[in-house]
Amino acid sequence: MSKETVVVEIRPAEGGDDAKLFTFDIFKMLSAYCKRKRWDIQVVAMRPAGRHGYQEITLVVSGKGALAGLLPEVGGHRVQRVPPTEKRGRRQTSTITVAVLPQPRDVDVKIRDSDLKWETMRGTGPGGQHRNTTDSAVRVTHKPTGVSAYSDTKSQHDNRKYALAVLKSRLSEQMKQKAKREHNVTRARQIGAGMRGDKRRTYNFRENRVTDHVSGKTVRNVKAVLGGKLDQLR
Repeated sequence: MSKETVVVEIRPAEGGDDAKLFTFDIFKMLSAYCKRKRWDIQVVAMRPAGRHGYQEITLVVSGKGALAGLLPEVGGHRVQRVPPTEKRGRRQTSTITVAVLPQPRDVDVKIRDSDLKWETMRGTGPGGQHRNTTDSAVRVTHKPTGVSAYSDTKSQHDNRKYALAVLKSRLSEQMKQKAKREHNVTRARQIGAGMRGDKRRTYNFRENRVTDHVSGKTVRNVKAVLGGKLDQLR
């Protein structure tokens, strides 16, 4: 199994301040789990939410089996407890969401010669009479996508090189934008609406019980689960 790099995003959903506080609890839980698996963790974003908790915590996790190991955490995590900030002892239900996404890689653009359409034409810029009467300018079009690039220096040889470089750059950007859209769709599919009924797991502090609604398993030790002992819920 090769080493993988994934992005883990943790955000509060419903529940106000306690959801923002529980965001940090889930961050500590996942960090502890990653350390148990000996995966490398890099915290890339921790956005505080005013006086209490966090609006967003983002991690980059690298290691063998990281994607498969973290995918079971995807979805809504619901907590039922008396919030640490609650002075009247009232119990509350809050939710946070977890998304686990493969880290986008730099796009390596490979183009087949048969996919290229080359055109030569007379240059239109300054350069003297000779330049404007020879087909030195070059346009190259990537037929599968319709993306094209144009170069208009004095040398047709250089123009072919420059046009191809520009074309690769444009195709690379197009592929990155497509990957970003797919990335966002995957995130939206994973976290759902973030509503209280849209849940992956429930942490019930009063009954000292954690239930995973996907695997169907229940562990009667909230502290152990939040300490990173997640395999027992798989």
